[in-house]
Amino acid sequence: MSAVASPSINPGFKRWRHRLTQAFGCLLVLAGVVWMTGNSLHHVILFNANIITMDAAGTTASAVSLRNGVIELLGSDEQIKSTATWYTSLRDMRGKTILPGFVDAHSHFPSSGVTEVTLDLSSPPLGTIQNLDQLYAAVETAVNGLDPGRWLIGFNYDQASLQEGRHPNRAELDRISRHHPVYLYHSSGHMGVANTQALQQLEIPDAGLNSSGLLVEKAAPSLSRLLSELGLSELVRVFFSARDEYLRHGVTTVVNGATDPSLHRLLYGMSLTPLMPLRAVVSPRWDAGGPFDKPGSLAQRSRAEPDAFGFFSNRKFFIGPVKITVDGSPQGYTAWLQEPYSRIPPGLAPDYRGVPLFGQKALEQALRDLARQGLQVAMHGNGDAAIERILLAVESLGLDEAADQRPILVHAQTATHDQVKRMKQLGVVPTFFPAHVFYWGDWHSTQTLGPERAQNISPTGWAVEESLRFTIHSDAPVTPMRPLQLAQQAVQRITGSGRLLGPRQRLSMSQALRALTIDAAWQHFLDAGLGSIEVGKWADLVVLSHDPLLSDDTQGISVLETLVAGRTVYSATE
Repeated sequence: MSAVASPSINPGFKRWRHRLTQAFGCLLVLAGVVWMTGNSLHHVILFNANIITMDAAGTTASAVSLRNGVIELLGSDEQIKSTATWYTSLRDMRGKTILPGFVDAHSHFPSSGVTEVTLDLSSPPLGTIQNLDQLYAAVETAVNGLDPGRWLIGFNYDQASLQEGRHPNRAELDRISRHHPVYLYHSSGHMGVANTQALQQLEIPDAGLNSSGLLVEKAAPSLSRLLSELGLSELVRVFFSARDEYLRHGVTTVVNGATDPSLHRLLYGMSLTPLMPLRAVVSPRWDAGGPFDKPGSLAQRSRAEPDAFGFFSNRKFFIGPVKITVDGSPQGYTAWLQEPYSRIPPGLAPDYRGVPLFGQKALEQALRDLARQGLQVAMHGNGDAAIERILLAVESLGLDEAADQRPILVHAQTATHDQVKRMKQLGVVPTFFPAHVFYWGDWHSTQTLGPERAQNISPTGWAVEESLRFTIHSDAPVTPMRPLQLAQQAVQRITGSGRLLGPRQRLSMSQALRALTIDAAWQHFLDAGLGSIEVGKWADLVVLSHDPLLSDDTQGISVLETLVAGRTVYSATE
């Protein structure tokens, strides 16, 4: 039986197939190289712009080259455009202003998204609730739409903004519903009011509670505990709502100022995906328990420089300072003061000064433990008595050791001039909360602090006088994440009623913008890669409709675009 010959393959086809295979292989290699380098062909030139760099020299420019997520060159239109190649994206900015992306000094991302899935009880100018009748009507309407047993969480009520000037109470909430747990979360985040069902669900015994249902400081449930009552789809909406809000207002680096393990895992996981284009600094709560990944040493964070992987790397997640809360909030009468409150609510002692939450010896030991590990600490202190406790604890470390750690004093709301001077000596970094002037300046003047002490809340002017480096923050969701609005509040210091409060403490617009960019990056030990528009730093930028340095009023300025690592993550035209 003769063999059957195999059909022959055309030699020309063989050569073509070989070349096709080679070409395909080359494409795979090229794709791998592009992926490994973070798409190095991504090159954008922004020209005809007003670029405010926020560098130490106050440099300005009209054009910038962004390659692979990093700032490559800065200069004139002619200089920078001459570097363009066939794959360069040339963008005429038509005279718009470009700043470094805003760096959050202190907030509670993504908590601002909670109003997306809870009952918003904000008062003007943020909401519509002006009195308790309106508040209870809103609660009743919301409860009627729920199945029995479902939680109703109200968010952002503020007794200081209600006509009655008092909190809602347990008995009144019980009259609305005994079949739903109801908890109203105060705008300060330091307290709230529960009905009887909520107290039972939270396993808070009646013993020791008065009829008001007001839970203050450690007695109050944490926001994460309340969020555990929401479904997965609701939590996803919270995250995306907050993400979009921050990007819409030009923020490129966010902070969670009191992170528990579950939120830590969520933010880390999201940072690995394109769903979280923002860079995140998480600040583990001292009392949250583990497991946390070990907070990164200051040396590790200070080396957080842009690398070859650009946008596709996970240089978006940083473990920041350990958070310790030393007192409460002044608008809620729980900040710890050296002198009694001006007008003390009924039921409190006539010499009531607030609530200390951390002992002196315990705080000193905590700071020593953190310093030995090379870790940073962020200490919440609103009242001047709490601030004094914090400064004494830092003094116990020794000046050199404290300065190397950049201990952060969060809020520093009622710091005295002497205390500001000592912050400078000790290397303490205050992050001030000037939005308090607008939202609670009138309340502090007439109720909590009195007119003299209220003049100097958020004493940024003293910090400037003492050459003390500082930042400013929104504490979102306590006040909205609006960096341009926050800058205006720090510059103007106008209360909600239109009064000037503390003219000596006003900033220039340039000082306010530095506190929201390069100084905030420095506070986080991230200024090697963030906070200014300089060659070699990440291309995190915000494009504004107008130059904020030309006026102390930012209301007419819009965020047109937000870029992270050179890529547009928000556009006002979309």
